[in-house]
Order: sequence, then C-alpha cells, then structure tokens
Amino acid sequence: MSLPWRPVIWQLVEQHEDSRSGGGAPNGDLEQEVAALYAEHAVRLLRYAETITRNRDMGKDAVQEVFLRYFAERRYGNSVENPRAWLYRVLHNHLLDRLDRAAMKYEVSAEGADEVLDECVDAEMRLEQTQTAQEIASRLTPRELDCRVSASKVSLTRKLPRYWGSALAP
Repeated sequence: MSLPWRPVIWQLVEQHEDSRSGGGAPNGDLEQEVAALYAEHAVRLLRYAETITRNRDMGKDAVQEVFLRYFAERRYGNSVENPRAWLYRVLHNHLLDRLDRAAMKYEVSAEGADEVLDECVDAEMRLEQTQTAQEIASRLTPRELDCRVSASKVSLTRKLPRYWGSALAP
C-alpha cells in the first residue's frame, strides 16, 4: 500500500542517513523503523485525519507532522512502547489543536458585535430592511437623522418593560 504523495519525513531521513551521532536510535535502524510504520499505518492515519478535518490536504499535513514528531522523538533517544497508539494519539491531539486555532480565528467577541441578528428574520428580509433604512437615511438631513435615531431609542426603551417585565423599567 503506497500513498501518491511523499512525506517530508523521508527527506529528513535521507539527510541523516549516514549520521550515527547522538543518544537516539541509529539512523539506519530508525529509517527502517519509520518506513515500516509508515507502510503499516499511513493510509489509516490519513483516513482518520480526513474524518476529523473533512479536508484531505489538512489530513496529509497532519500525518506528515505526526511522522516527523515520531522521527524526532526516536532520534532524541526516547522510546515508544506502542507506536500505533502513539501515532494516533499525537495525530488526534495535533488535529484538535489545529481545529481549535482555526475556530479561534473566526470567533467574534460580544463587544465586537455591532448587533445581534434576530434568528426569526431570514437573510432576504434583513437585506430588504437594510436597503429601506439606507434609502430613508439618504433622504434625511443629518439633524433629522439624529432626531429619528434618538426617538426610536426612546420608543424602544419604553416598550421593553412590556416585553421583559416591569423589573427593567427605568
């Protein structure tokens, strides 16, 4: 079973083929170990990563990262008792970290939100209301617009206690 893409880990293994320094596993043995693990687990790891991310490219990157981390772990002399479990655990944690970081990019704080959209209003109705408001605003002078905005705020604060109870009354 071979994958149509060649992971970055092979380039690292090739660069360190002749080097046998450091306290880790000798590179010839390490190369064979990583190659055997890759042949045995890469396809299933990729499938698992794609299931979590729903993105093939992100899955490929994650699998390469996991084998790179395994190579580094073994290179520095650390032993891995159960390589299959280690690979899956590191892949799972790596993917969760990446997805959390991606979700944080799109998160909007409550302070940054200009308005809270009404869930009952669909997008077309919202667009129509926005266009109507823009047309009205374009026909008013700045002073008239300020007066209208102030009047609508006062009207809204008077109506709220009816909807939310008298505890909110000014």
